[in-house]
Amino acid sequence: MRWIAEPDGQCVLWLHGVFGSGKSTFANTIVSRYMDMGLLGASFRFSKNVDGRNLRMLLFRNIAYQLALFNGQFRKHLLLAIDRHGPMGNYPLRDQLEMFIIKPLHEVAFLSPVLVEALRIQVTTVSSVSHNIP
Repeated sequence: MRWIAEPDGQCVLWLHGVFGSGKSTFANTIVSRYMDMGLLGASFRFSKNVDGRNLRMLLFRNIAYQLALFNGQFRKHLLLAIDRHGPMGNYPLRDQLEMFIIKPLHEVAFLSPVLVEALRIQVTTVSSVSHNIP
């Protein structure tokens, strides 16, 4: 799990593989370990059967909410972004990620894992801005 702890390491881990290859087990292990240490910034898992976990438009709102609970500095900068831009739901996913997650994270002095499993949005949406994630 050095990829999370080392500041010069990769800041994004993309889990992919065929059905049944252990992605969920690996994701659960990371979430459990970092939650037990009090270091998990946020996690999200899509689920067809759970309201709020089955709509991609709720992804970054959930992540932002969890990060705001986890870190007061992030909360402050998120609220400034909401004051400046209005509700997150008014924007496409790409803009939500940039304006309400990435930019506020640049103002915060902490690194903590954020895990999203089974993300099914356009790859260019995340990959084109993920290089900006601190």
